[in-house]
This record gives sequence, C-alpha cells and structure tokens, in this order.
Amino acid sequence: QTLQKAEADKLLAEAKNNALYCSFNLSAAESLLEKAKIVPQQRRAEFSKILRTATEQADKISVVSLKEKAFAILAAAAAQVGDESLTLELLAKIKTPESLEKVFVTLAANLAKTRNYAAALGTVAKIKNPQTRDEFVKTLSENAAQNGRFDTATEVARQISALAVRNDVMAKIAVLAHDSGNGAAC
Repeated sequence: QTLQKAEADKLLAEAKNNALYCSFNLSAAESLLEKAKIVPQQRRAEFSKILRTATEQADKISVVSLKEKAFAILAAAAAQVGDESLTLELLAKIKTPESLEKVFVTLAANLAKTRNYAAALGTVAKIKNPQTRDEFVKTLSENAAQNGRFDTATEVARQISALAVRNDVMAKIAVLAHDSGNGAAC
C-alpha cells in the first residue's frame, strides 16, 4: 500500500510525537516500529532522523531492562527502514539477549539484507538460544547466497551449530551457485 503525501506527512508527524514519548513509554517505540513498516521509501531518511530522536529519549530510561527493550524495538524499526548504522549502534547497546526476543524476526529479516555481515554476526553472540541463533545465521547466509555472495554465504553458514541445518544451508548455497553459473563457488 502506497501512502499519499498527506498520509505520509501525518504518519511522520505522529512518529515525531511518538519519538518524544520514548523516554517513558514502550508503546511509543512499538508504534514507531509499526510506522516503520509502512513509511514510504522516499521518506525513510526523514524517518531515520526521528528514530535517532527516539533513541536519545529512550536512553533516558533509568530501568536498564526497559531501556534495552526500547533499544531492541527501535533497532527493529531502524532495520525496517534500512538504517543499518543505527540498527547496529542500538544492538551494541543491548547487553541482555531477552530484550531482542520480541523483535528477533524483524531484525533477522532486515539484517539479512545487510552487506556488513561481520557486524550482523556480532548480534549472534547476544542470542543465547542455539536454535534461534542458528535461524538468524541461516537467514544471513541464505541472503548472502541469494545476492551472489557465495564465499560470504559459506563463511557465515559455518557459524551454524546444528549440523543438519548447516548442511541444508550449504546445499542451498551450492545449488544457488550452480544455478548462477558460478560453479567455482561450489
């Protein structure tokens, strides 16, 4: 769905308001995440600036667990609009992996689009559940392969701890490399 200019203007005005409430209301951050999913492509840079304001506000939260949950939600919103630097900056501030649980799917899907795989893999260390961690790495690896980056995909896939999952991903990489005519990558 494409928003009309007036609707996009209204969305950004509401987002600015939400950003100001991020210092004391997690639902404001959650509202920003929902808006990030529909903000028009041409307005994403403006939305990223709003997310930076929200981050400054969230940094004022005194309860560490709530602050980290806000950072996780805002990281997912930043990932949604393609602001990789803000996403990774926010993820670096999160010390407790539980804060990431609610937004893991959004983060995995959007960080998988990154070209900065090393930084995205840094997030993996924060995920304590081995199945969740493997799913995250699998998503990163498959995305690299789909973008023709077979060496990177293979290197990332080696981080998967479950042998069956790793083997499946390696097989997918080989098929994608073969289908692309890059048999040397196999």
